[in-house]
Amino acid sequence: MAASAGFKDLLAVKKLFIVPAFLFFFAYFFCLLLLTAYAPRLISVRPAGMVTLGYLLALSQFVVGWVIAWLYLRAATRFDSLSRDLLTPSDNKT
Repeated sequence: MAASAGFKDLLAVKKLFIVPAFLFFFAYFFCLLLLTAYAPRLISVRPAGMVTLGYLLALSQFVVGWVIAWLYLRAATRFDSLSRDLLTPSDNKT
């Protein structure tokens, strides 16, 4: 089954979502670390009361993680249908 075209298509479709989502979150995560290390004055700006940009960026990572998870759930319906097509016996086979 791993050598079938349908399975390779499923992996390619999954990779089209997973790799960019991972790279985006990875870059977003390290943006906070880099800003903390190299721009501490920027990250310590207080746009609202006692809340700094650092806190906002750190908390926004939870939001970004949940959005990526929600997008993955939407994309998973397509992955499931492709998987179902692979596992369902075809009428043309004898």
